[in-house]
Amino acid sequence: MADLSKKIGAGTNYFLLILIILGFLFLINYLSVRHFTRVDLTETKMYSLSDSSKRMAAELNDIVAVKCYISKKLPPYLVDLKQKLNDILEEYTAYSKNNITIEFIDPTEDPALENKMRFMGIPQVQMNILEKDQATSTNVYMGIAVSYEDKQEVIPFVKDVNNFEYDLTNAILKVTREEKKTVGFLSGHGEHDIYRDYSTIRSALERQYAVETVDISNGNPVPSHINVLVVAGPEGLPERDKYEIDQFIMKGGRVFFLIDIITISEGTIQASYRDTNLTDLLEHYGVALGKHLVLDRVNTYITFQTGYTIIRSPYPFFPKVIEAGLDSEHPIVNQLESIVFPWATYLELLQDTSSEFHHTVLAQTSPYSWLQRGMYNLNPNQQFMPQKDDIKEYPLAMLVSGKFTSFYADKETPPLLEPEENEEQAAAQRGDSPSKPRKTVKECAEENYILVVSNAQFIADDYCNQPGNGEFFLNAVDWSTWGKGLIGIRSRKITDRPVPILTEHHKKAVKFANIMGIPILVALFGFARFYVKKKKKITLEKLR
Repeated sequence: MADLSKKIGAGTNYFLLILIILGFLFLINYLSVRHFTRVDLTETKMYSLSDSSKRMAAELNDIVAVKCYISKKLPPYLVDLKQKLNDILEEYTAYSKNNITIEFIDPTEDPALENKMRFMGIPQVQMNILEKDQATSTNVYMGIAVSYEDKQEVIPFVKDVNNFEYDLTNAILKVTREEKKTVGFLSGHGEHDIYRDYSTIRSALERQYAVETVDISNGNPVPSHINVLVVAGPEGLPERDKYEIDQFIMKGGRVFFLIDIITISEGTIQASYRDTNLTDLLEHYGVALGKHLVLDRVNTYITFQTGYTIIRSPYPFFPKVIEAGLDSEHPIVNQLESIVFPWATYLELLQDTSSEFHHTVLAQTSPYSWLQRGMYNLNPNQQFMPQKDDIKEYPLAMLVSGKFTSFYADKETPPLLEPEENEEQAAAQRGDSPSKPRKTVKECAEENYILVVSNAQFIADDYCNQPGNGEFFLNAVDWSTWGKGLIGIRSRKITDRPVPILTEHHKKAVKFANIMGIPILVALFGFARFYVKKKKKITLEKLR
C-alpha cells in the first residue's frame, strides 16, 4: 500500500512538472509573439534590419505584397541564399505587424506565369553548376515583385543578401510614397556631365529619385520641382546664373556646391587653376575656398606608368578621410569609415559669419596633411616636402545652415550676358517683363542649408567606387529630401580598415616584436617549465 502511495505521489509530481514546463513554454511563446526581438552579435548587424527599415515597416497602414519568384530547384550554393532571404523577409513581416505579406512562387510550374515574368522584368538567369567534376548549367528565377494598390516595383535578380535590405526597403518606399523627389544637376558651365562623368552615381540616384539636368543660361529660374540642385565643378559661372542659384536657396531649395579648383589636361598630369566665380557667394555664407591643393599622409594608392614600368604607389594628392575625420554625430557621415577626395582644396570657416550661420565640418583630413602652394605639380614621383607650418587638419566638406539672406539683397538683378532676340517672350516665360521687373527674394522664410565640398571628382566614375565616396553623396541627398530615410541601410555595410600611421619608433618596435617576440616567448616558457619541474623535484626529495 505504501509502495502504491509512493508511486501515485511520484506520478503526480511528474505530471505537475510536465504541466509547469508546458506552462513556461506557453508563456515564453506568448511573450515572444507579443514582444518580437532578436539578438545580432555581428559588428555591422548584418543579420538584422536597420532602424530605417524597422521604422518604415512599422509605419505601414495597408497591405504591401512581396512575391518572391524563386525556383525550387536551385544550385546548391543558392539554397542557403534562399533561406537567408526568408529570414530577412520574416523580420519585415514581424515589424510591419503583418502589413507586409510574403509569398514564394516557382514560375517554372506555370508556363503562363513564365510568360508573365518577361513583361514584369524578372528574367530567367542561367547559373553554372559544378558537380562530380562536371560543369553543367541550369536556368533559375531569383526575382522579387513588390506591389501596393496599382503600383509595382521589381528586383529582377537577387544574387546575395548584401544589398537586399536596401533594395527591398527602397522598393517598398517607391510604391507607398505619393511623391517622387527630383535631383537636378546644373549644366552649361563646364560641369561634370551626368551621362559621361557621373553615370555611376546617376544610376544609383535613379533607383530612388528623378534625375535631370538644369539649364539656367537664359535667365530662367531653377525649376520649382527640383528638390536638390547639384553644382558640380562649374567654371566661370556668369553673374546672372549665380543670381538664380542664390534665389533658389532663398526659396528653400537645397544646393550642393562641389568645387574643383583645378582643370587637368586630358591624358597628362598638367593642371591649371579653375575659376568658378563662386568664391564671393560662398564667402557670403561664411565659407572660404582655398586655392592650394591638400596632401595627406593618409591617402590611397594609384597605379601609373613610367616608361615600360607600371608602379602602384601611395598618392598624397588623394587624401583619405578616415573615421577620425568624419563627424561622429551627423547621420550623413557617422556610419562611414572613409572617403577619398582626389585633388581637393580646403575649406575655411570665416569667423565674422560664425554667429550668423551654423557650420558643421562633415569631413576633414588627418593631422598629417599639408598644402602644395604655387604651381600645381601632380607628378607622383616628386619629392614631397611639406612645410612645418602647413601640417594640420583641413576641412574638405562642410554643411552650412541658417536663415540665409540673399547675396543680391542690396544689388540690382544681374542682366543677361546676351539679350535674346525676343526678350518680351523670354521675360514672360521667366515670369517678369520690362515693365514689371523680377522681384528679388531677400531672405529665406525658414532655416535652410547648403553643402560645400572642396572637390567634385570624388563621385566621378573613376572614383565613385572608393569605399564611402558614393555613399557620402547619396546619404547627403537622402538627408536633404527624406530625412534619415535610407542612410542607415546603405552605410552600415561600408567597411574600410586602414592601417594607422606609425612613427619610425613604432615601426621598429613592431618589426622587433615580429622577429624576436615568438622566440623570446618560447624561451620564457621553457625557463618557466624548467623552474616548475625543478621546484617539484626538490619538494619530492624533501618528502622522502
